[in-house]
Amino acid sequence: MPREIFEKEYPKLKDQVPRNTLNEGGDWVTKDHVRVAEYYRKTEKKDLLISLADGVVKASDLPPEIRDELLADPNTKSRDIIEQQIEWYLIAGSEIAEKREWLGKYVPIVRVVGEETVIDGQLDRKGHTRALKDPQRTYNYWTSAAVEHVALQSKTPYIAPAQAIEGYETYWESANRDNFSVLPYNGLDDAGNPIAPPQRQAAPEFSPAYMQGMQVAAQEMMLVSGQYESQMGEKSNERTGIAIQERQRKADNSTYHYVDHQAVAIRFTGRILIDLIPKIYDTQRVIRILAENGDQSQVMIDPTAQQAYQAQQGAVEAIFNPRVGEYDVISEVGPAFATKREEAFNALTQIATQSPELMQVAGDLVMKAADFPMAEELAERLKNMVPPQALGGPSPQVMQLQQQLQACQKALESVTQHLADEKNRRTSVEQQKDIDAFKAETDRMDALKDVNPAVLEPILKKLVYESLRESLSPVVAASVTAMAAA
Repeated sequence: MPREIFEKEYPKLKDQVPRNTLNEGGDWVTKDHVRVAEYYRKTEKKDLLISLADGVVKASDLPPEIRDELLADPNTKSRDIIEQQIEWYLIAGSEIAEKREWLGKYVPIVRVVGEETVIDGQLDRKGHTRALKDPQRTYNYWTSAAVEHVALQSKTPYIAPAQAIEGYETYWESANRDNFSVLPYNGLDDAGNPIAPPQRQAAPEFSPAYMQGMQVAAQEMMLVSGQYESQMGEKSNERTGIAIQERQRKADNSTYHYVDHQAVAIRFTGRILIDLIPKIYDTQRVIRILAENGDQSQVMIDPTAQQAYQAQQGAVEAIFNPRVGEYDVISEVGPAFATKREEAFNALTQIATQSPELMQVAGDLVMKAADFPMAEELAERLKNMVPPQALGGPSPQVMQLQQQLQACQKALESVTQHLADEKNRRTSVEQQKDIDAFKAETDRMDALKDVNPAVLEPILKKLVYESLRESLSPVVAASVTAMAAA
């Protein structure tokens, strides 16, 4: 980059990169330019793996005092391990400007390989255009030659005897610029003999050899690439959209490896991100995510959450903790969601045309796949007209049984309430009887309080005598049984 831009982007390195390296830096440092590069290096780092009761841990992850205490214990099991460490460098000119350890375990450089071949032990990588270069050069040659051939041909002027246009030179000199309705000429010479009229020269023509050469070169490019005109969208005998799409997909057979390698590259990119996210996202934050169909939502990344995923209500739909658990990535390379949606709408429309009754049970799905305005609103209205059993709900017979069951439940509740009321009424009657008996006993005692004790003494003696004559064994036995049951 120009040195002025370098000094603006890296002001701290302004004085570290010299202007002259005495031919040691080559083209990395010149008077007016500085080459800047990022460099990654993978190194090996020794560590110790310690076995604990609940798992294993690396010695480098433990505080020094705990590590020393564990290693001093003869019962501690450990073994040496070698870990890969990625180092990152920023090289400016002939100097290492910055250096630090990379947080991830992968070098964050993703390559997308085109086509790989091994011939006689020699690995060769190439793209889709290398094999097309020679046919393209041939096509360019024939095209240039055809243009040159036509350009060297004269235009289409008039050829006329000088006597035929004598006196009318003004007309014929400007005939290629002005639009004359009549171009006069001399039909007879001075002797009265007829003069041939002016004739226009034949128009320039392409050489058939050049045209045939261009056609052959174009055919060779299609043979080399495996992609023909009909497969690239040219008109053919197909009429339906599905037939045209299937014909175009035939070209994927010759280029599938490029798409497959792209999926490999995307998958590796995902692994790099999964490895870095738990190490970079160390504080709470709300981020916006984009679904496949384009819908946006907000989620929270919380490294302190107890669970890996928690659903939420509100603006934030979920909470993720990327540090809990292990994750993998799956990549799929194919048509975009808009293309899939268009294909689905075409397929559903064709099916609905052949089976109109489908609209009665799946009309909302057809409209959801449409991409015109008000399609979503129309889908909601059609969904309200779909029978419940088509939406996974109960059938009419089940709904009838449910209604009968609800009626039975209401009748049972009514009978239960009536029985409860009758029980309460009887309880009230019995309680009233007890109250009346208690009141009668109270009245009797009130009536006896004024009686002379001498009159009551014989009566009490008789009651005590009769009570002592009765056996108390049944009463005692009943009391013991009640206490044992309790």
